[in-house]
Amino acid sequence: MLLRIRKSLVTTKRKNGMTGIDAYVNIIIGLLGVAYPVLLQVVARLDEKYSSDKIVELFNQEWENKAFRYTLFSSLFFLVVWTLNRPPLIQINGLNFLIENSASTLLAFNSILLVIFFFYFVERILIYYTPSKFIPHLIKRYEKSENDIQYFVALTELLLIFINK
Repeated sequence: MLLRIRKSLVTTKRKNGMTGIDAYVNIIIGLLGVAYPVLLQVVARLDEKYSSDKIVELFNQEWENKAFRYTLFSSLFFLVVWTLNRPPLIQINGLNFLIENSASTLLAFNSILLVIFFFYFVERILIYYTPSKFIPHLIKRYEKSENDIQYFVALTELLLIFINK
């Protein structure tokens, strides 16, 4: 279904002469259709791996998680704006080219950010799945957060899980 949507978007824009945005549309659809569901499943398995709601809650508070989700939603928003192909609301001499291509520019910039945040998000998942990286991460976050108790609680839950196994 996502491929049909992508084809209709690209076909509509080709009729209008805009084909340079195809790569960005493919990136957004690829990350939304393939990577995002897989990443959601991986995050859901954190609860199974550690049996701790606190660890899942901490993961959901990570900036990489939030940044990836926000850029994915904003990419979809800019994709819709770009597909509407509306004429510019204002005309300013010397900036008309920029104004006329603002939707394409925003879509391209946001797609690039989406890919960057995707790699950060995957790196954070790898840290949470590797205990030898995860424990130092929790310790560092505990020290950095001026002794915020939630990191200490997660660390003690994690250590109790390892002791019980």
